[in-house]
Amino acid sequence: MEESDLPAAALMAAISGPASASCPCGCARGGLTDAISDINAMVIGIGPAMSTVHSMLAAAQAQSVSFQNMINTQQQNAMTQQAAAVEAVMRILSSNSGRGAS
Repeated sequence: MEESDLPAAALMAAISGPASASCPCGCARGGLTDAISDINAMVIGIGPAMSTVHSMLAAAQAQSVSFQNMINTQQQNAMTQQAAAVEAVMRILSSNSGRGAS
């Protein structure tokens, strides 16, 4: 039996299980009903975990966007400071150039 046949084999085992134990009428539908009930219970049971994961993912995404904005702001501030420093040096040099040593 291949690995891909395992879920199908498990479902077939649930369907074709002891008919007298799974359905009062003796048919194999009781096993199928049990398998579907198990799947439905699993889907309902996994809901809180999925909602927790979704909220954690939303928080992680919000934090990453916040970090990106913070880095962008730091880069803009660095460029502004560099431009201000260049302007200050140019003003100092231009004010000194008019005062020649004579």
